[in-house]
Amino acid sequence: MMNHLLEKWGGKVVAGSRSRWITLLLWVITVSFLSFLWPQVNEEETNSNNLLPDDAMSVEASKIMEEQFANDTGTPLLLVWYRENGLNEADFQLIQNLYQELNTNPLQQQSMVPDFSQVPVQGLKQTASEDSKVITTPVFFSENAAGTEINPSLKALKTKITELAEEDPFNNALSESGLHIRLSGPVGIQNDAEALFGQADLTLLLATVLLVLVLLILLYRSPILAIVPLIGGRLCLFIR
Repeated sequence: MMNHLLEKWGGKVVAGSRSRWITLLLWVITVSFLSFLWPQVNEEETNSNNLLPDDAMSVEASKIMEEQFANDTGTPLLLVWYRENGLNEADFQLIQNLYQELNTNPLQQQSMVPDFSQVPVQGLKQTASEDSKVITTPVFFSENAAGTEINPSLKALKTKITELAEEDPFNNALSESGLHIRLSGPVGIQNDAEALFGQADLTLLLATVLLVLVLLILLYRSPILAIVPLIGGRLCLFIR
């Protein structure tokens, strides 16, 4: 008796020729309502930047920056300048020109930069490493700025340096001759981590969806029935 009632209710009331569209519409309305009522899972963010081991050089450099500069200056980006046979006078002049440009035309979310444009070349040489191969200079960004807000500024910074240097010092191999510049510090670590793990998450997601889709097709032997659980899972994620 109960099975008969359920079969009648499900077959005619819920899945009838007309009522099935009403049922579908009610589900869409319910999902839309719950998505606005409850916070989405995508709003939850992990802002931890410490994704590298403590003995990594970039992490150690970040600790030094925190010790040497006050907290109210912002979050530092470290520009590491390197030349195998030693930085020359043109390299130090490039640093002066860059920081003069940053003082005149600040980057978005930039909070402060040291006025290296007023430091003579000999003064900059004294801040380089003992073998004169490396020098590190900071650019500070607002502490409240998210990674997605700083990324355009990093691209703009690379463009400025490339134009001033008349070459691209970011993508050349360290084994090659010439000037090399790399980004480090908390901002640099965050940028690299987002690029690395963001790409990994996308690859993992696509591979998982493809695998589940293939398994569902083999199980149900129908592409339509295989897609329905995936859509249902996406709706559940949407309303969380």
